[in-house]
Amino acid sequence: MNTVDQEAADPLVGTPRQRMGQTIRVLRHRRKLTLVQLAGRTGLSHSFLSQVERGLAQPSMRSLHRIAEALGATQDQLIAGGSEGGAEVAVLRRGEGVPIPTVDRVPGSTGAARQLLSGPGGFFPTEFVGLDKEFGEFFRHDGNEFLYIAEGVVEVDLGDVTYVLEPGDCLRYPGSRPHRWRGMGRGRTRVLMVHTGVAVHPLTGDR
Repeated sequence: MNTVDQEAADPLVGTPRQRMGQTIRVLRHRRKLTLVQLAGRTGLSHSFLSQVERGLAQPSMRSLHRIAEALGATQDQLIAGGSEGGAEVAVLRRGEGVPIPTVDRVPGSTGAARQLLSGPGGFFPTEFVGLDKEFGEFFRHDGNEFLYIAEGVVEVDLGDVTYVLEPGDCLRYPGSRPHRWRGMGRGRTRVLMVHTGVAVHPLTGDR
């Protein structure tokens, strides 16, 4: 058994951040990429990526998106690789899980995402709190996205059309369509996003 196969067969250990880093490392090895090559594809430094793989640094959602694109995965799959999902019945309490910043080192940015419970069924629910007031880069990925606005006002830009959503509103769109969000007004924003589609385990490839 080669190193990559052994890593894929070994159970992930450590904290959720460390398990996510192990998932990224296994996928990088599977694609026969060095850290320097992955850095070139993502625009992130190889030293930062090394810290991520060792569980010493927490990438933002935007950085995770770049890493996932380079590895043929999604942000949700990389985050789920750090969870201990798979149980038929699971509970995640308020305050549990690892908050992930939405952007890297932007002064005044307080936005954070927290993946809720993923596992059987091919859906990945994530809670976003404190959306930034300015649009960032567009995202594109496989599957579909469903948004439910729990608090605040959110503007969603789908490239050729924008929607202003208020509490109680929801929106669904293909993940392959360019999309980005921002918070509006002074109040706190809280959004439930569910990413659905064919679920491929990032380590085994099982569907």
